[in-house]
Amino acid sequence: MLFHELPPLSIEFLLFQLAEFTYQVRKQEAFFSPGRRHIMVTMGGDFQFQAAHNHFKNLDKLIYHMNEMTDTTKINLLYSTPSCYAKALFIDGDGTDVDEWPTKTDDYFPYCDEGSMSQ
Repeated sequence: MLFHELPPLSIEFLLFQLAEFTYQVRKQEAFFSPGRRHIMVTMGGDFQFQAAHNHFKNLDKLIYHMNEMTDTTKINLLYSTPSCYAKALFIDGDGTDVDEWPTKTDDYFPYCDEGSMSQ
């Protein structure tokens, strides 16, 4: 999905984008959390926020239009934090105490940028 400020969209293009987003969410749901009520959908990546105003304006539109279809899609989007997501998983979880969840302490994604890569 493009995150540049675009002119008003045709209804056909908007519906296409919403259907594509729904498809991607369903794919992620099936892979990461079958049977769970909550999934985390991360948006953006490196350098995505250089035009943060446009990025969040378009995310607001996506959230608004997806939530207009919640009765049909059963998807409700909202801005959240990792701690709120973990709390929702715990509340709706299988009764496993959060202290028993595995803890990762090393680097998730070793990161380097142009020119700083070791070979």
